[in-house]
Amino acid sequence: MPATIDTPASRVQMMTTAGQESGWYFRIQVPSGVARGFWQCETVAILSVLADKVAGPFFTAICDLLNIPTDPTTIYEAIAWSDPLAYGLGRAILLQDPLPIPPIGNPTTAYECYTRNWRPANQEQQTSWDGFYATALALMAPSGPVPVA
Repeated sequence: MPATIDTPASRVQMMTTAGQESGWYFRIQVPSGVARGFWQCETVAILSVLADKVAGPFFTAICDLLNIPTDPTTIYEAIAWSDPLAYGLGRAILLQDPLPIPPIGNPTTAYECYTRNWRPANQEQQTSWDGFYATALALMAPSGPVPVA
C-alpha cells in the first residue's frame, strides 16, 4: 500500500473499526451473515468503492494483486476469508471520505470518522470504541506507544 495511504493513523483507524465491527473475531456477521470480514462490509460498500473515481482504482489494484476478480459477488465472498482484501476494502471506504483520517490521539474524532463511513445502526457505543481504540494503539506499537501527532 502506498505510504501516503498506509499511515499510522490509518492503521489505528482500521484496527479500531475492525474491533468495533467484529471484535476481531467474526468474519461473517452474526447472526444475519449479511456483512463480511473483520470490517463487516456489505455489498453496497463494495459497489460504492468500485464506482468511486479514487477508491475504485486503488481497490481494483488490490484485487489484481490478490488474484481476486473485481466482480462484486466474488469480492463479497472473498472478504470473508481474505483479510488483506477486507482490509483493502475498508481502507478504500475511508478514501471516499472527504475528511482526512483523524490524527492519532483523539478517539472521539476517530469514532466520528467511523460512524460517518460505516453508518452503524447503533451509534451509542463509543464506550466500546474507546477500548478498541486503546487496544489498536497498543497493537500498532508493540515496542512502545504510537507517537501522537
